[in-house]
Amino acid sequence: MELQALTASATRLRSANIPLEFLSGSLWSVVQTSGQVKRINPVSGATLATINCGVDGLYGLGVGGGFIWANGRSGVAKIDPATNAVVATYRYRDLTSGQSNVFVSNGKAYACAAQGVLVIDLLSGAADEIVLDGGGCKWAHALAGGDIVIGTYSAPWLFRLGI
Repeated sequence: MELQALTASATRLRSANIPLEFLSGSLWSVVQTSGQVKRINPVSGATLATINCGVDGLYGLGVGGGFIWANGRSGVAKIDPATNAVVATYRYRDLTSGQSNVFVSNGKAYACAAQGVLVIDLLSGAADEIVLDGGGCKWAHALAGGDIVIGTYSAPWLFRLGI
């Protein structure tokens, strides 16, 4: 019975094209127009916390390094699920309009934006931008040896970051 409730809730939310992630026993979702992330009880559907991210136009989410990552028009917010608080904010400099989820692997967070990818080092917190000539980023994934592959609207790109 509880599994059915969880499945039904997740299906309803997914069908509305709302990004969802699961971490620390909760569902996490963006409120795209308000710059907020909601923490939701997956069984009851009750809102457990509402986090104001300080990043407008939230579009996507990611999970990695024990944190929730929220991507929006002006940058990325890093949320600690232990405190339900934003612990770091990364602003876009040359990039604009975060438009997809945040992908976390190999010690980095990759936030897709309209003209490229913001790469955040999970240990140091340093952030670098990769500007793409071929259009906006749809997804990014790390490969072995420090390479990343980035899916754009026109074609996939392969980058060697020198790490």
